Amino acid sequence: MHRVADFIVEHSKLLLVISGVLTVLGGLLTLIVPINYNMAAYVPKDAPSSVAIDVMAEEFDDSIPNARVYVPGLRLAEALATKQRIEAAPGVESVIWLDDFIDLKVPLELADPDVVDGFFTADGGALYQVAVDLSDTRTTLAELQEIATPDGAVEGQLVDLALAQVSTTTEVNTIMLFMLPLGLLLLTLSTLSWIEPLILLVTIG
Repeated sequence: MHRVADFIVEHSKLLLVISGVLTVLGGLLTLIVPINYNMAAYVPKDAPSSVAIDVMAEEFDDSIPNARVYVPGLRLAEALATKQRIEAAPGVESVIWLDDFIDLKVPLELADPDVVDGFFTADGGALYQVAVDLSDTRTTLAELQEIATPDGAVEGQLVDLALAQVSTTTEVNTIMLFMLPLGLLLLTLSTLSWIEPLILLVTIG
């Protein structure tokens, strides 16, 4: 221990410079660290849900739908055009709708009513099963909500992750705005040097 203490005293300036450089470097690196809001990514790989997702990914080539989009008041041709708009939205990988199960050239009255009712209601409401990339949930959700119109709706994992992202950002901003100055004040009052609170805050990030 004495050797370590002597080394620190003899090379205090060098260690201070190294610590400062590493602190600045660490602060810059935090700006490029991505945040994974996908809760499924934190589930253990041997959990039944994780195993089931892996099996489905291996057995099926198509992406698993993680959002549903409901758009009211559409004719059949308009509903098909809306599907194309959803497919063109950023982050959308695939869209499943009525035309994937039946030939729309055939009158809907001749089709299986259970299939039709699952995607297109009598009053012109169209329900789409959508698979989206969850890397930019807020942008994708905003685009889908615009397509759905205020009278429509979007639900599913996409919405949950987007709301989690918004709430996390809001909470962090609240902490930075109110709790950080308060904590700094309390540390200043409870220590003998004004520099100690700053060093502590830098240390804990």
